[in-house]
Amino acid sequence: MFRAAHFSLGVLSLFALTSPVPADFASIDPFRSSAGPGPSTITLPFAEDFEEPRWHAGSAAQNGWQNAVSPDMPYISGASFARTGSQSLRVEDDPRIGPGFPGALYLSPLFVGAPGPRSVSARVYISNLGGADYFISPQSVALNLACARVKFAGRDPNGDGTPGDIEILNDSNGPAPGGIAFVPTSRNYAPGQERDVRIDFVGNNQIKYYYGGELIFTGSTLFNDATGLTCNGPQLDQLAIADNQAQFFTIGNYADYDNIAVTPEPASATLVLLATAAAIRNYGSGRIRQR
Repeated sequence: MFRAAHFSLGVLSLFALTSPVPADFASIDPFRSSAGPGPSTITLPFAEDFEEPRWHAGSAAQNGWQNAVSPDMPYISGASFARTGSQSLRVEDDPRIGPGFPGALYLSPLFVGAPGPRSVSARVYISNLGGADYFISPQSVALNLACARVKFAGRDPNGDGTPGDIEILNDSNGPAPGGIAFVPTSRNYAPGQERDVRIDFVGNNQIKYYYGGELIFTGSTLFNDATGLTCNGPQLDQLAIADNQAQFFTIGNYADYDNIAVTPEPASATLVLLATAAAIRNYGSGRIRQR
């Protein structure tokens, strides 16, 4: 649709050389649509696989999800990496948006139900290195607060000579003022390969981040210094996907997302299952004793 290939290579190269890299969105502010949150809600837990018949190729503004900046970006693509099914959510260059944040912003409906710690997961495929930064950001509209933010950096923000850094928005000071910054993790993303990404809110103001099944960072929840509030998981009520529309730095740069899910945090889910199993055992043994 809106690939960097719209430009000639010469113009593209000149644009890449003369255009600044958009700054990090290192803020506790949630991503927002100028139109405000949509009226739609989605009941937790949920999973979206972007497949027919619920999802159709074209603009991803379907089923209550919002294309908050451009009506055509992101979109549902049939040229998908998806291991299951044939469609995924695609973010790429849209010349009508221009470089900067929040880029091709995509917002979920507001979440309802299932209180308690939560886990956000998705399969992510980024075509190549050197292009845009892509973001997954669970957030709380009610608290006006980002709950977590993962950045897949197209270039090399930590300066180690290897592009593709995965960075986490972290609050190193906890409830004390300041300390909000993107920090490096132990991993770079794998270009041209899909990987599972998971963000677990585990309680006690702590978040665990996984990439390809590997724990890559354990950090703090984000605190609003003015109010003292934080998002520990139950307050999470929306998911945002964003970029900085810097695909012009390299040819053919895009990101695909699939199997997006918000579920109980795995440890909590395990405890619920164990408690349920224990209750069943106790109920069964009680019936035996009464005979």
